[in-house]
This record gives sequence, structure tokens and C-alpha cells, in this order.
Amino acid sequence: PRETRYHFAGVNTAPLAAAAEGLPVLISFADILRRPGVWERELLPRLKSGLFPDAILDSGAFTELGDPSFHVEPAEYAAFAAEFGHLFGMIVTLDDIRGDIRRTWENTALLLEAGVDAVPVFHGREPLEVLEHYVERFGRVGLGFARTEAGRIARDQGDGLRPGEWLEVA
Repeated sequence: PRETRYHFAGVNTAPLAAAAEGLPVLISFADILRRPGVWERELLPRLKSGLFPDAILDSGAFTELGDPSFHVEPAEYAAFAAEFGHLFGMIVTLDDIRGDIRRTWENTALLLEAGVDAVPVFHGREPLEVLEHYVERFGRVGLGFARTEAGRIARDQGDGLRPGEWLEVA
């Protein structure tokens, strides 16, 4: 049986952190890197005190896709996730949204080596065998749409499937 969960993302300012108290949140490592003061003053204390009852740590791969000048260093993300992972119910791997499955797997392996129970992300246009492997190996998997270079959701997610149709198959 599938479980679908929704989390409030974009918690990257003091007012948004306050507004999200009591809600499930997704905190992006990209936002932590870009706004370390918000992490230290707003997010970390709320996580430690349980004000975010269900928090996910996301790598920030989408930010990296949209900003060619920005890069998430896999080893830095793995070290951060190992240090603060106990504050999160889920840690999403540093996935390659452009579709480089090998890069996604290398980043996931780095997290696993650091002792992080990472959740892989399966993207549109990737072979279904990859999803089957993730489900068998990890139990839970994030789903991400294939994106254009501009970051928009691609109309064709593979085999001619539109995004909604692809979700039904995945």
C-alpha cells in the first residue's frame, strides 16, 4: 500500500519558520547553505524542541538544477546529514534531477557510508528497474518528475506518459 505525505517546503526565513510550527516540513540543505543564520537561529532550535513534528531533510538538488552557479557538495551534505540526521524523520539523497542515475547512486552510497538512512529518488524517464531496485533495497522511495533544463516538469515522463499518468505507473 502506498502512503502519500505532504510537507511544507521553503521554510527559509524567520517568519516562515514560525508559521510552519506544528506542521510537517521539508528543509532544504541548499537553503541551509544559503542562509546559515536562519538554520542556526530559527530551524535548528525548532527541530531540537520538537516544534516541527515531522521534518524531512532534502538535499537541494532542485536548487542546483535551477542555479548553475550553485553546487551541493556530496561529502558536505553527507557530513551534515550524519551530524543532524537524528532531527529528521527522513533524509533524501542528493539526486541528480537531470537523470544521471550513476551520480545519484554514488551520492546515495556516500550517505550510506556516513551512516545515514538515505531515501533515494526515482525520476521520470528513468528505467522502472531502478524503481524496483530502490523499493527492494530501501523500502521507501521519493518520486521526482523529469525536468527540462529550465527546471520545468517535462511533458513526457517516459514512454509518452504525462506527469499524472507516470505517477500512476510509478
